[in-house]
Amino acid sequence: MKPSQWSRERFGDAAEEFLYAIPLAIHRAHQQSLAAHIAGELSTNDAYGNTLKAAQHEQLIACTAHIPGVTTRKPAEVTSRFDLVVFDETAVVLYPWRFAVDGWTRRKDAKLPKPLSDLRRSLLTLATPNAEAQLSFDQVDEDPQDFADEQAALDQLAEFGRVVTVGYASNPSGLFDLGLAEIVLADEETGAVVWRHWEPLNGTWESLELRPSLVQPPVPVTGGVRFDDTPLDDLVLAPRTAEPLHAAEVELELKAGSDDV
Repeated sequence: MKPSQWSRERFGDAAEEFLYAIPLAIHRAHQQSLAAHIAGELSTNDAYGNTLKAAQHEQLIACTAHIPGVTTRKPAEVTSRFDLVVFDETAVVLYPWRFAVDGWTRRKDAKLPKPLSDLRRSLLTLATPNAEAQLSFDQVDEDPQDFADEQAALDQLAEFGRVVTVGYASNPSGLFDLGLAEIVLADEETGAVVWRHWEPLNGTWESLELRPSLVQPPVPVTGGVRFDDTPLDDLVLAPRTAEPLHAAEVELELKAGSDDV
């Protein structure tokens, strides 16, 4: 998939890698949650939904870990159970949001669940133009260089304040919609949002697990005993003795019996 200008502004030279990694992560999270749903044998979708809440974050971290410049941080001063993927080069934060649990809800009608969490309020306020940065991150450790790197990332985030929402709709029946978005919280009371940008990734997950891999050349067999090296026993075949036709008919009559008995 060729990156758009919008994607390149947010992911730089790594845009193509992100466009591969993000749908792969959501696809794997969906499959992981589906497995939990099947194993749970429940009539409801609770096992699917609860697994997905954690799997979406864990898979995003796992699938983007190889991209240079990607780090994971947990927001400070707000309630958050999960680390978020941060691309330091452009100070972009990835935030997954399952905006619908079916395939027919329109994106523009989707609303954040109430009560609105501090994390969502903080992240989506960052997407507002000219907003002051409200998001900070805990320091990973006490190393001075790491602290300096973290502070530089925070300074960038304060300047740009970009949050890319990974929006999707799904349930155990399938993954219906997937894309990258820029959304703004419009009403804290209702959870209504404004979709300022949507970049669809629909269908890209169908062949993600089929990325070609290197084929190992065949290893030649030199010496040794093969399992089929043992000579076969000679088969002794003799012609079948033909039985006279009238004898076979007599035997058939004896076996069949008679209706007169």
